[in-house]
Parts: sequence; C-alpha cells; structure tokens
Amino acid sequence: MFHSLQSRLAIALCAAVVIFSTATGVFTYHKLASKLVRRFDDAIVTKAQGVAGLVVQDRDGHLEFDFSDTLMSEYKPSRHAEYFEIRYADGRSFARSPSLANNHLPLTNSSDPPIDVRLPTGRLGRVVSVAFAPPLEKD
Repeated sequence: MFHSLQSRLAIALCAAVVIFSTATGVFTYHKLASKLVRRFDDAIVTKAQGVAGLVVQDRDGHLEFDFSDTLMSEYKPSRHAEYFEIRYADGRSFARSPSLANNHLPLTNSSDPPIDVRLPTGRLGRVVSVAFAPPLEKD
C-alpha cells in the first residue's frame, strides 16, 4: 500500500504534527485553566476578607456586622447568587448571606486552600475560609 519512502515520510510527518499539536493543546489548556482557577481563588479570598472587614467589636465584646444588601446585591437570593457565612471561633454561625437562607457553608480551615463544594442551589462552587479578629469599633 504505502511502499514509497516519500509516502511513508508524509504519513510519519502528519502523525508527528497531530501528536505535537494535541500535546501542545492539552498543555496550554491545563496551564490556562490552572491560572484562571488561581485568579478566581485570589478573588474569592479578597472578597472574603472584604466581608470580614465589615465585622467590628463593640466595647462590650459584642460583634456587629455592617452588611448592606443594597450595596452587595450579589448576596441576594438568585440563580447565580454568591454566599458568605461568618462564624465564631467555636463554629457557631454569626451572620450569613440572604442567599444562603437556612443553609450553611462547609467548615474548612483558614489554612486550607479554596475547595470545590456543592452549593445550596446544587451548583458546584468554591469555598474559602478566612480567620480574622474583628477590630474594636471606633467612637
């Protein structure tokens, strides 16, 4: 069938190009996907720190949370809502987003990287924990 040297070389060259192109595509895909996940994780850590920054402690040691669902509409119940839950050090819930309703986010350690979870809507999502000490409320 392929008896000539020229036809065998052409087939070998085509096979090499296909293998090289496939390997390059797979490598590029995984590189970009991991970079996008890292950027997303950085963004949710920053967002979690922003929510944590809304918690202050009064002189009596009580915590206050200055949340505005008008300014933070991404936490309102919707199909693509975002979620947060603030917990005391012992794990009890202090505050959570309206989108979370009566559900809870999984407990993770603040030293853990963001992890994949099933959200209350059934969608897959990422969760991160941020440990913080609320500052004293300014007069």
